[in-house]
Amino acid sequence: MQFPGRLPKSSPWISSAEWLAVKSDLFAPAVEEVWRGLQTVAMWRVRGGSLPAAVVSTENLIRFRLSGGGWRSEGLTESEQRLQLAMIIIRTVNGLLDSSQKRAHAISIASLAENLGVPRILVDVRHEATHKRLPSLNLLKIAADEALRCLRAIYWEPQAEAFARGPRTDKRGGSRARAAA
Repeated sequence: MQFPGRLPKSSPWISSAEWLAVKSDLFAPAVEEVWRGLQTVAMWRVRGGSLPAAVVSTENLIRFRLSGGGWRSEGLTESEQRLQLAMIIIRTVNGLLDSSQKRAHAISIASLAENLGVPRILVDVRHEATHKRLPSLNLLKIAADEALRCLRAIYWEPQAEAFARGPRTDKRGGSRARAAA
């Protein structure tokens, strides 16, 4: 039996409308709406398929923010909060930039970030946390806010525009954008 070629890329959301509702909920001012968005992302995990790194990073940043009523997590020491937030930021930066590392010889993270519009503070905090010392909790909170703004600008807004430009039929009969998700 021969394999007919590539399998179609699947996504865990049923339709562009569901994805757009999650985007709206995750960035809503009302906490109840944000929690609803997080619950839907959790449902996407159960459905299977691969979640884009930007969705996972957004979820992690928002969960951390909501877990203690601001950029602090209930029940964690300051050191544990710094570790957790630093890891989320490191994974966010790596997730945003890894797919751009396509050459035979590695390009610096700073160059990749500049080309994609990732703020320098995120690159610097990632570097500091990975290779030196953990940044202060205050600096990590500033970087986390910047990471959410960056994710919205680099992933959520362009993806929403792609959904608006041109749907195509997906496996569940809904529509999804041509843009990579």
